[in-house]
Amino acid sequence: MIITTVTTDSGALLPLGRQGEHGVRQVWFDLSYLIENFGEGTAILVYQRSKDLAPYIVSAEQTGNNLMWTIDETDTAYEGFGKAEIRWTVDDDLAKTVIYKTNVQKSLTEQTEIPEPLESWYDKMIEQIGDSQGYAEQAAQSAETAQQAASDAEESAQALSGMTVTVGAEDKGSGIVEINATVNRG
Repeated sequence: MIITTVTTDSGALLPLGRQGEHGVRQVWFDLSYLIENFGEGTAILVYQRSKDLAPYIVSAEQTGNNLMWTIDETDTAYEGFGKAEIRWTVDDDLAKTVIYKTNVQKSLTEQTEIPEPLESWYDKMIEQIGDSQGYAEQAAQSAETAQQAASDAEESAQALSGMTVTVGAEDKGSGIVEINATVNRG
């Protein structure tokens, strides 16, 4: 994997690789300047390929002070110079934009099928939704298991000691289950 790290220097040239390359290059944008000068926010990355009339939203991951863009075959479909833009939003307001020049080098072989940006973006969103549904199912199973464990603990404590034990489990989301126990002695 080739990783290119970029600061917020507007106008910087970003080499994206050759036509048709997929998943072998990442561009990491350092968002520190935007955070320090405009406050905490959200970065949206849009990209306009050399032959496109309009930009499209790129699937990029924001973690901390970085925005990571993994270049795919949709992004490298056309050779030539394009543009990438970070759109920094704070409280739903556009606070700042930073534009970069991009370059995709010509491949010796012609790319016969040009992927459509919307199709690629849609496929990624469907994949993420599927992942989210799986996580939700796991969280529900965890909550069910925790509730059963709480019930078992309550029965065991009452049988062994003659104490009244009240146990509850609450699903807090994201796979976190909070268990509360109250013990009353005779």
